[in-house]
Amino acid sequence: MKRLFLLFITVLFFTVYSCGPSIEGETKNWDRNIQQLEKMQKDYPAYADMIKAKIEEAEKINNKAKDISDEEEKAKKMREANNLLNSGCIGDLKNMNSKIDDVKEKKKELKKILKDKSKSDIKYAELIMDDSKSAIKKAEKVLNKKAENLDANPCLKIESAYKDLEAAYKDIEETISNFNDQDREKEEELNKEELSKDNDKKDEPKTVECPYCGKKNDAGRTECKYCGAPL
Repeated sequence: MKRLFLLFITVLFFTVYSCGPSIEGETKNWDRNIQQLEKMQKDYPAYADMIKAKIEEAEKINNKAKDISDEEEKAKKMREANNLLNSGCIGDLKNMNSKIDDVKEKKKELKKILKDKSKSDIKYAELIMDDSKSAIKKAEKVLNKKAENLDANPCLKIESAYKDLEAAYKDIEETISNFNDQDREKEEELNKEELSKDNDKKDEPKTVECPYCGKKNDAGRTECKYCGAPL
């Protein structure tokens, strides 16, 4: 019993410890985030200055972490720097392409289940897909923006485009879920009808009593096999 208790405490300790940030893990995250943002500067030159400013802001926090001797506190400060690199409109810009792909995949999923739907359901689904098409177009326009055409606050456009993608994804997902619920309800109704028919068959009499001679005949006969009277 004592061994089991010690094992439980050990597992609990490592579970709690592993949930927190570590210097090694945050260092790897930092290197990966910086590489991604540097690539974004090349892919989206219009936003290069914004990305550079975000990196510089995060570097100040990350440099402060170097002066912290306590490892746990150091790791927390490093995580703060990493979180900053993924926050705000730069984080939205970073995830824009993957979110576009997610919406496109959801659209394909929705199209597949429209074959047996009613005209009204199809029309509704088409409206949802049209909205998602507009959201994708808006996001792609943001990604392909030229530096000279940027607004005074480009973050507003980035955040707006990303929110529209999230809304489009959610709308498609809910539509698919509603259609699946409808299909389950129909299937349940059919199963109930089949079960009811089976029960009715079970309740049907196997024999029929002749009203003239009183003898029993097999169910389904039209004439009594004993006296010939109609059943």
